[in-house]
Amino acid sequence: MNDLIKNLLSVKSEYDGFVEYPEMIQGYTEKEIKKIEQKYNLPIRGQFKEFLMTMGKHSGGLLDGDDIYVYRKGGEEYFTDEYRQSMNEIYDDEVDFGDFAQNIIKLFGKIDFEEKKFFIFANVNEHIHKYFMFANDDDDMVYEWDGNTDEIKKMGTLFEFLVQIRQWRYTARKIDKFDKYFKELVTGKLL
Repeated sequence: MNDLIKNLLSVKSEYDGFVEYPEMIQGYTEKEIKKIEQKYNLPIRGQFKEFLMTMGKHSGGLLDGDDIYVYRKGGEEYFTDEYRQSMNEIYDDEVDFGDFAQNIIKLFGKIDFEEKKFFIFANVNEHIHKYFMFANDDDDMVYEWDGNTDEIKKMGTLFEFLVQIRQWRYTARKIDKFDKYFKELVTGKLL
């Protein structure tokens, strides 16, 4: 068992109803990572690559599609060039994107979402809080975009963020591998 899995298993919200099956955890192969890079025109390296190679195909219940877009049906759209292009278009529209644009500029300067390979990795609270990364940066940093205030803040590295997700996660009922939604919520959707 690698360190990422050990760290995630060591932390769990008391409100997390997911039953964990570490033996089911499965990652993508190096060949599959290359296919994902080509499919989304997205460089995969650092902690994001390690995460995908460790548990990108199946999380074993440690993480799920309610929060993490890798496991969410339809979540793959946030990894595409089209999404990055749309972010550039609305970013340039100060009327619709004023506070967000100003906060991005404050933190990073004027950026090109396509050039930096922006992607949204996760969400919490019905997509109000989005968590994004820049694949072309080599720092593994995750940032929070608060949809209520358009504030942006650094959350830490991807692995630190995954631990936070485990601490926050809330599930109203027990979900085990016999639950009809278990497989759907913990299986990777990038390929």
